[in-house]
Amino acid sequence: MKSLSRKMVAIAAMVAVSGLITASVVRAADKLTIKNTNGTPIFNVDDAGTINNGKIIITSTGYLGLGTLAPNAAIHSKGNTSNQTQVLMTRQDTNNNGGAGFVAYHNNITNASCTAAATPSACCTGLGTGTCPSTILPADNDRLGYFLFGSYKADGTTPMNAAGISAHTETAWTDTVAPAYFAFETTGLVGSRTERLRISGEGNVVTGNNGGAATADLATNVTNGFLYIPSVAGTLSTCGSVKQYAGHVPVWFDTTSNKICTCQGATLKCATLN
Repeated sequence: MKSLSRKMVAIAAMVAVSGLITASVVRAADKLTIKNTNGTPIFNVDDAGTINNGKIIITSTGYLGLGTLAPNAAIHSKGNTSNQTQVLMTRQDTNNNGGAGFVAYHNNITNASCTAAATPSACCTGLGTGTCPSTILPADNDRLGYFLFGSYKADGTTPMNAAGISAHTETAWTDTVAPAYFAFETTGLVGSRTERLRISGEGNVVTGNNGGAATADLATNVTNGFLYIPSVAGTLSTCGSVKQYAGHVPVWFDTTSNKICTCQGATLKCATLN
């Protein structure tokens, strides 16, 4: 009798919670559904492994959607306010090297034919004989990571990435040598996104048409691609208020006197243009 009572209590408990959690185990589209006290579904997992609460979704392919139920990237946020579409990271620490960060890596990978070969093929050149590692350091001019800015076309699905910042290797990397540069890319009235400015691994700043990738002089009839410096209507009376950086000097153009000027410490120096 006691055993029967325990079974009846267990059955009653299952019936009581069935309004909150229901699991289909027979139908083709099996789902685990969690409902609120009003009986409205607030969370479900389908038989493909998709997790969905109506605003946040983790697809069976591992894509995370925030504000969209159809993410087309590993993490896809969609909304109509800044807060709904910003990525915000906060680090609280007493370390003066603190702050949140973004990390992007690139490694090349080996392939089966290379791994299986007694003497590695071209994909392992320089690594010696035997089995290749699972990852290989980047080659010359490999892209290490990027930020892209743009919009979707009218169809809502075709991207237009008109501006970008990307990092690239300057030579093939080793475990001890890893030179890299930044490329800043924009799109003009015609053409596609093109590198306009490069900061090299040595700290050189290269600007002009096609940035650091340029291999020839600008044409004499060009109207874009130049390096611009600030102008001042008149000669400064003193360099005392000009911000100084160790090992650097400011440069500007005096539009009144037609001079190129600079400050070397507190000393103002100008050269008249012909």
